[in-house]
Amino acid sequence: MPQFYYDMLFCSMFIVVLITLIKIRGRFSVVDREAVGRIISGLWFLTGFSFIQLLGHQNLMAGIPYLEETAGRQILEAFAIVSGLMFMLIGIGSLMPSMARSRKERRELNRRYFCLKMISQTIDRETDLDKAFERVMNCLTTYLGMVRCAAFKYRSRQEMMHLSSTAGFVEKSPRRLARLNLHGTNIKSALHTFRASRDWQDDQLLGDAEQPQLVLPVSRHGHLYGAMFCWVDSRITLDDDLIDFATTVGEMLGERANLQVERTKRDYYESQRTAHRQISDLCQTASSVRDVMTDLYRILMGLTGAEFLSLAVLDNSGENMIVNTIGSGGRLLLERGVSRPTRGGDISRINQTGEICLKPVVDPDHDQDEEDGLFLSCGMRSKLACPVKLGRKIIAVATLGHISPGYFTHFHQNRISDIISPVSDVIQRERLNHIVEVKEDHMLRLQLLERELSTDTPLQAIFDNACDLLAKRMKCTMARISLIDRNEKNLISQSCRTVRNTGHKLRETAEIPLSLLPWHNMALSERKLMLINQEDSQSQMQLQESTSVLLPDICSAMLVPITLDNKVRGIISLGESRNWKRRSFAATDLIFAKDVAAKCSVAMRTSKLKLDIERIREQTARLTVSNPDQWREVKARMSSPLTSIIGAVELIQRKGASDKSTEKYHNLILKSADRIKTLTESYGSGVIEENDRQPEMIPG
Repeated sequence: MPQFYYDMLFCSMFIVVLITLIKIRGRFSVVDREAVGRIISGLWFLTGFSFIQLLGHQNLMAGIPYLEETAGRQILEAFAIVSGLMFMLIGIGSLMPSMARSRKERRELNRRYFCLKMISQTIDRETDLDKAFERVMNCLTTYLGMVRCAAFKYRSRQEMMHLSSTAGFVEKSPRRLARLNLHGTNIKSALHTFRASRDWQDDQLLGDAEQPQLVLPVSRHGHLYGAMFCWVDSRITLDDDLIDFATTVGEMLGERANLQVERTKRDYYESQRTAHRQISDLCQTASSVRDVMTDLYRILMGLTGAEFLSLAVLDNSGENMIVNTIGSGGRLLLERGVSRPTRGGDISRINQTGEICLKPVVDPDHDQDEEDGLFLSCGMRSKLACPVKLGRKIIAVATLGHISPGYFTHFHQNRISDIISPVSDVIQRERLNHIVEVKEDHMLRLQLLERELSTDTPLQAIFDNACDLLAKRMKCTMARISLIDRNEKNLISQSCRTVRNTGHKLRETAEIPLSLLPWHNMALSERKLMLINQEDSQSQMQLQESTSVLLPDICSAMLVPITLDNKVRGIISLGESRNWKRRSFAATDLIFAKDVAAKCSVAMRTSKLKLDIERIREQTARLTVSNPDQWREVKARMSSPLTSIIGAVELIQRKGASDKSTEKYHNLILKSADRIKTLTESYGSGVIEENDRQPEMIPG
């Protein structure tokens, strides 16, 4: 083959290699740009050498100094070959380590990519943050060569890191990592950069223990949810790419944590709304606290996990409570409306302060309040008591219990305080129903007492029934009805009753001088009701008076005058041994006592009228025998008033007569009786003595 073809082939080969390398130099420039440039420079020299050789063999260098001679061209060709080979060898020598390093970095990048892919799939599958932490740490130790990892949850209010899970440790939960206080540490500021950090040192955090080489914050949208500490193998380089990778992993975990927090908040408020709605519906239809206890316990147990529920309804004084208690998994109602005093326990303190009582650990050796007796005997060791308010007033206290110490926390405190308020509706409804029932019962008892007035029931029996009614229906310690003698100097007891054993002997029949009874004397002289509170220095009753009429140890009393013909004839004395706070006389008590006093007055008036009629009949009989002619004239004139008297008495004896009608008929009887008395006196057939105007049933 001619030399020309050899030279063309040789020159074309270098040109093709040069063009190819120029086209693909972009791929190699990532590895080592300078090395590729040297190789291209060497190819340029070799291409120039082949081109000079081609021109020299074709005698195209004639006229060019130095190159037209064979020796000159050989020197130039030798220079081009040596330079080209030198540049190519230097470039290849630099490119090979760079390519090896690039392959290593590419493998490392592939591992990180695969690890990130596995982490992404793990985070997408797991809904629980703790399990997500555990799986992510397993990926880091498996694919990236992390020696040990520890994941923490962050609580911003306490500035504390709480251990969630670990990987690579001998202990599953190392004690030194259980709780980390970030207050005043360098790592706190490093975590709040929301970027993985390798340049930090803080001996205050872990003390003498080995410090982690990589700290990975778990954050999202500028909010820190936790952190991951990584102890890295010495063969792993903590370069910027690894820092960026760790930051990305932290952001992915932060997004999962944010979703869990949002879901937890949503579930929390949804459960709160559901429980509040259920309790509201339950309390809207129930008529008493006892009716709602089982369902209320079921709702609160599902919401807080409580194993014990007690609802203490306070009275207006706050000294007494009606307790309903349920436990044993809701299968046993331990207390059914038991009445007990508060006596300075937790319930009394809540009533005074209005604050929730949280006792994470109840010590049975020190917490020995009477109200906690059943609580402790049931094995409860954690307590949460929350007030139930109606407006601003505390009307009840709900107490939850659990057998595990430290069970109740501020989380349960917030839950129970938000949903317990609807219970006030059923409590208020029960109170109103009780007031209506008491009033209806009072009206019924008064009607029964009024029926006795329309019959021939003896006055003493009426007094006994009235006294018994006062003691039992008002639930006071004792009740006494006394009348004044004719001289208005003494009180003579007519009836006395008590509802419980007081330890003192009652003076059922007693005659007591009014001079020894200043409070009774004041009530009689002023004709108005008197209330006595022994705890008030301005309304204290002396021991002599309380012992004579009531009891030595009374704490409060009520005195109600009994009037007849616009004149005080007797008094009702009510005594209570409980203090004023525990048992105060309410408005309904005052009204009921006044009504009973009025009925007693009607009974006395009716008895007096019957005696007056009987005297008139006896006087008429004497008149008939002594002077028949005069009697006929008197009889004709007495016919009209006697008819009025008889008709009025018959109307009074009818059932259902109102008080106003009874008063009207009484006035008519008295008016007619006065007419008859005037007639009898005008004829001088008999004289009605002044003493006979006093009723026989009045002592003396």
